[in-house]
Amino acid sequence: LATLQQVHFVKKNPKITASRELSFWAYQLGALEGALEGALEGAPIFTKHSESLEFLASLGFPVNPEVRVVQGIDEVYEFCRTTEERRHDLGYEIDGVVVKVDDLQIQQRLGFTARAPRWAIAYKFPPEQRSTKLIAIKVSIGKSGRATPFAVLEPVAVGGSTVQMATLHNQDQLAQKTFVQVIL
Repeated sequence: LATLQQVHFVKKNPKITASRELSFWAYQLGALEGALEGALEGAPIFTKHSESLEFLASLGFPVNPEVRVVQGIDEVYEFCRTTEERRHDLGYEIDGVVVKVDDLQIQQRLGFTARAPRWAIAYKFPPEQRSTKLIAIKVSIGKSGRATPFAVLEPVAVGGSTVQMATLHNQDQLAQKTFVQVIL
């Protein structure tokens, strides 16, 4: 997001963004303007989400090679399970799988809630946990004067990020943590 903000929101230096090796996968086709009105001669009319992904790939858009069409809930569970097992071998970070109804007419009938489509659901993997060394406990004073303790940690890689600090505001969670060694 910071890279996108560099170009689109802050209008800083596009050369910085160009120097970063960005990539993306097309996961959904929003609309083909004019296709339904006949303005795009020969424009495809899709009945399946998977067909739209094949179309995007045929136009040269990168589509994630891990996308699969499965039949039934057992195959959905199996795909989620095997993807979770393989997640560290993919070459990019993921925290779950999005499962979508492939049939576009069924998608349309299911519709949306105020926040999300009813025809798609995110299956999140359990969070990654790593051990590290607690270097110090410090206190941050907020604008309202509220004191919030936080931990300064030896840097550790977790889910594509380097974690160096953690809030200690939840005493119940803190009590559940295991401290192997305390050095005073």
